Parts: sequence; C-alpha cells; structure tokens
Amino acid sequence: MLAQDLRLAPEQVVGEELRLDVLKAQARDGVRKALAGDALVAEEQERLLQHVQDLLLGGEDLVERLARDCQTTSDTETLTAQLQQFVHDYSFIQYVYVTDVKGHSTAIAISDPGDQKGYKAFPIGFDYSNREWFQQPMRTGKLHIMNVHQSQVTGQLIITVSTVITDANDEIIGVLGADIQLEEIIRRAEALEAEEHIGEEE
Repeated sequence: MLAQDLRLAPEQVVGEELRLDVLKAQARDGVRKALAGDALVAEEQERLLQHVQDLLLGGEDLVERLARDCQTTSDTETLTAQLQQFVHDYSFIQYVYVTDVKGHSTAIAISDPGDQKGYKAFPIGFDYSNREWFQQPMRTGKLHIMNVHQSQVTGQLIITVSTVITDANDEIIGVLGADIQLEEIIRRAEALEAEEHIGEEE
C-alpha cells in the first residue's frame, strides 16, 4: 500500500483536516476535565491548558520525526534501540511501539522498568490490527490522535498518537504508536506556569 495512494481529493483533504481538528479538540476537552478538580481559577486553568496543548503538539512532532527515522531502520535490534533511546530522552512517553502492516508488533520500548511486568501481556508479535490507533493511520496515511483514555497496563490517563512508517518508495511498512502520559505533561505544564509567574514577579 502506498502512502501517496491514500492522498485525498481536495474536498476530502478539508474533511480530513477538520477530523484531525475534532480529535485535537476532544483531547483538549479530556485534558480540561483532568484539570477540573484542581483548585485553579478559570484564567490560571486556561493558561495551564495552553501549556499542556503546546507540550502535546511537541509530542506529536516527536512521534512523526521518530517515524521518519524508522524509515531507514532495517533490523529489529536497531529499531528497538531507537525506541528505547526515544523513551529515555522523552520520559513523558509511557510506551512506544511499531507494528507491521498486518498490525503485529515488531518492536517496543517502555519508559518505566516498573511497568515491564504489565506489558508482558503484549509481547512482540501481538496483534493490534483491531485497534483504532493502528487502523486509522493505515486507512488515511496520516497522523492519528486518540482521545484521553486510561492505560490498560498502568491505569494512568494517556493520549495515544500514531502514524504510518513508510519506506524510500513511500510505501507503508508499518505503524508507530506512542502513549503520552497526561499526568507527566500536566506536571511539565505546571512547571512552565510556575516559571512564568516567577518571571512576571521579577
């Protein structure tokens, strides 16, 4: 399957962009609900939400960049090393994984060694073909963002971002997915908010 074959007609492109906007809006709503219990005034909450959104956008960019890097990786050992380095560098990524075009995982990396036991239920070769994060990029050839949901393994709130991996001929060879920890993103956003307050006081 060629990624270029999945390119849409102009009216479909507009629809696809609107769909992605809707997905992002759903993610923002999920973040807003997660923040609702905090003792923040509306203005502070909106500023914090903006920081969260900016960090999530950064996470999406990282996933797309990693997918491009995976294009040149031909063996599983090197691919796994790439994923492990990725979760090491970006600790807010809980879990990152690659599948082939049939949805079977070929490489995985877990950020927290304490979660290794839970992920044993999803070994290399596990079939993810019925998962939204796999099906949507395979159907559209584009980045897909899921709504905020609870991790089956850790119980934490996460946002899953996924995109296709293509080869030099623009042929889809797999899907890359990453689970972004919402709590860690919020923690980083709060740190940015605190830095801004300090800057305003000086």
